[in-house]
Amino acid sequence: MQCFPKQNVLIYVFVFFNASFNKDNKMVKVGEYDLLESITVIDIDSEPISVNLGDGEQSLTFIFKFVTDDKVGDSNVQYSVIDNLTAEVKLTNFDNFNAGGNTKLIHLGTLNKRSLYYNFRVFGLKESGNTIILNFYLGKEVNDVEPKSTNG
Repeated sequence: MQCFPKQNVLIYVFVFFNASFNKDNKMVKVGEYDLLESITVIDIDSEPISVNLGDGEQSLTFIFKFVTDDKVGDSNVQYSVIDNLTAEVKLTNFDNFNAGGNTKLIHLGTLNKRSLYYNFRVFGLKESGNTIILNFYLGKEVNDVEPKSTNG
């Protein structure tokens, strides 16, 4: 008996319905923010988790990496920019982590001329991987501002 193909179809249909329903109808609002995506991922063998937001040439990519480093001590989060459309979020020492995340929205930039923010929560199990919940929000519309010259 083979169950996996049916499960994959069910998951695909659910994800497609959920994504199109929420985005097109903006059904989920948190105060003044529209929920763009809500993602829960259980990592596999500490492999990076890649999240793509947006469409086409202006889509943004966020790569989340779980790292264990005994020299660092407490858990921490580091951000690095790979290029104009890609950023890496390094989550250090979140294994065996009871539960936690950020306390205020984190501003990431803009997407489709709106401010882009996110929240995250991590639940870690030693030897069993981490679960991360990511919520991406769109804020107010922003104007594209040309960089001002510093020369008089």
